[in-house]
Amino acid sequence: MAYFNLEYILQLWESWGLMDVILPFLLIFAVVYAIADKVKLLGENKNTHIILALVMALAVIMPHVTYSYPPGSDVVEIINSALPQIAVVIVAVLMLMILTGMMGARWGKDLVTFAVIISILIILYIFANAAEILPGHQLAAWLDDPALQSIVVILLVFGLAIWMITGGKGGRPIEIVEKIQKS
Repeated sequence: MAYFNLEYILQLWESWGLMDVILPFLLIFAVVYAIADKVKLLGENKNTHIILALVMALAVIMPHVTYSYPPGSDVVEIINSALPQIAVVIVAVLMLMILTGMMGARWGKDLVTFAVIISILIILYIFANAAEILPGHQLAAWLDDPALQSIVVILLVFGLAIWMITGGKGGRPIEIVEKIQKS
């Protein structure tokens, strides 16, 4: 009886270049196409946007495949090292949105703008840390451990949930969020 070995399949895909070529290509292609289509960068023609996205994705992937990038500046390696940490940020933001939604608070325009700005700053820091371009990139080196990142995210989310349930100084948290939204 044959059995299904997912680990073997993932190793086979890795040997085919799934993580080094295919997934980064698809990610870059999708992001460039979405931006070009949304901004109408080259007009309304979607075929032009597809060609632009294809060229940009190939321009990033080909030097990686041919080992043309200088040491330490391979874009694909930077993307592959930053994506797991960005996934943690996305999960944290989604958990925050779910918790505040469960408490009955609505996300007003100011609160959404604040969350987006904080998320963008965190993501920029993650990419800068992955590329090692910050002068003191070891400033928050203790946060490089994925297990510690998960613990910090869990503690922050549960702390926020406890604060929202029990209330803090200045009134109930839901009332504070509603006051922020009205202003």
